[in-house]
Amino acid sequence: MAFREPRQGEIKVFMTTDGRCCISIVRRPDGTYNVFVDTLKHDEEEDCDYWLQESSPRPGLFSNIETAVREIRSWRDCHIKI
Repeated sequence: MAFREPRQGEIKVFMTTDGRCCISIVRRPDGTYNVFVDTLKHDEEEDCDYWLQESSPRPGLFSNIETAVREIRSWRDCHIKI
C-alpha cells in the first residue's frame, strides 16, 4: 500500500473497510473541524498505488470531533473501520 502523508492539523483518521479511502478529521485554526476524503488510486503505466488527496474539505464545519464522526457514519456509501 502507498504511504499517505498526514494533513496538517489531522486529529482522527478512519479507513474504509476496503482500504481504498481514508477519511480524516482536521482541526482548523479557529477551533472547528473539517472532514477530508483521500482515495487510493492505481497508476497502470507505473504499476503503483498513490493517494489522491482532496484539495477542499467535504461540506460542513463541525464544532467537535464527535459531531464530525456522526456525520461520517451517516454517509450511506461509506463503510469505515473503527
